[in-house]
Amino acid sequence: MFNKIFQIFPNLNKNILFILLFFLIFLLKENVNCDYSLECNSGYRVSAIRRANSDRQRGKVGSISIECQPLLSGQIVKEKVKCFPLNIAPQCNGQLEGCNNSQWLGGFNVYELDNKTNAILLDPICCESPDLLQIDQKSCVSERLNFPKLSFEHSISNSDFVYKGINCWHQFNPDGTTADLIFKIEICQIKIKETKNDENKDKINFVFLDSSNLGKCPSCDCHNCGINLCGNGDEPIRVVHKHFSKKRCACDCICRYECIGN
Repeated sequence: MFNKIFQIFPNLNKNILFILLFFLIFLLKENVNCDYSLECNSGYRVSAIRRANSDRQRGKVGSISIECQPLLSGQIVKEKVKCFPLNIAPQCNGQLEGCNNSQWLGGFNVYELDNKTNAILLDPICCESPDLLQIDQKSCVSERLNFPKLSFEHSISNSDFVYKGINCWHQFNPDGTTADLIFKIEICQIKIKETKNDENKDKINFVFLDSSNLGKCPSCDCHNCGINLCGNGDEPIRVVHKHFSKKRCACDCICRYECIGN
């Protein structure tokens, strides 16, 4: 989408153009189509975010993938889960944006910003289920995801944590063009709804979950599901739904992949 604008206005300063494009998305987001989506199924949470660079992608931004795990490990989420994109696109001014209150990250709509570097904007898809869980706001911390154009991997090892908010800002080349967008991700602990019968009355509390671990089982690896490379030499984008069984020491990886770009 953005690449066509560069062709129409080849002499327009790219920094000014990026500002105009963010402003247009801010005002008209409901009418702007993202380039592609990475979204978990209902009742799941994003548990890992990765970016991989093939040999062809050296020197530019690689392909993004997410990993999804059940929101409640070993349980079927029966409560209603509602997921939706943000009303406005992130402004990438360094401030904390994205999901709020007791929402968690369920994926991204992705906008490609630059044809040469493949820089992308990650627009959060937020999920909520007030009858299922709350987020302990005091537990939230933020960690940096990436450095310019380099591959990265970030994951949540504990089942009682979710991704929530996001910070982003521009990293520029010496000539003033955008090299990449830099992201920080917010991680928060969740509390599950618990109903107890107390003196013939149902008492509702939100309590912390026991964090699951792999025990003596090896780590559950779903990195290389699907094809290794696309026909053009790029890594594919992937959405992987991972289910782990401590009883069997086994891992089931359900992979959706797609080749993006030329």
